[in-house]
Amino acid sequence: MKKYLFLLTLFTIVFISGCASKSFQPSPGDDQVRQQGEEIVSAVIAADYERFVAGSGDKSDNPEQDTADFKRSCRQLTEQFGTAESFRFLGELQTPLLINQIYAVRFIKTKNGNSGNIEHEQMFQLILGKQDGKYKLLGMRFI
Repeated sequence: MKKYLFLLTLFTIVFISGCASKSFQPSPGDDQVRQQGEEIVSAVIAADYERFVAGSGDKSDNPEQDTADFKRSCRQLTEQFGTAESFRFLGELQTPLLINQIYAVRFIKTKNGNSGNIEHEQMFQLILGKQDGKYKLLGMRFI
């Protein structure tokens, strides 16, 4: 009987300690990086190139061409998904050396005829990396 009691106690201790997990503690700079990400997403939604460049942390070598490319990309997003209305932060993926932020962007697409509007969300990923002490946008995409 003592043997079973001992095994039950040992099993309980192992099970409880095995189920413990470390909670994620954000670093002090996380709020600043999140604000930077939100600024980038806001700029994409508003098709505001100057705000996008300010948020991305990088200067363009050819601002006229990049402005035209940015505006064209925003126009294509509107044609494909509809008008971007809002976004919400979903979280960050834990990856080494990079910040992977995930957002849900809400679109409203107007349909012709009597079918009304279609509201939907698309996931949007920002990838930021630290260079010269500042976070810069390395990539972004709709998932």
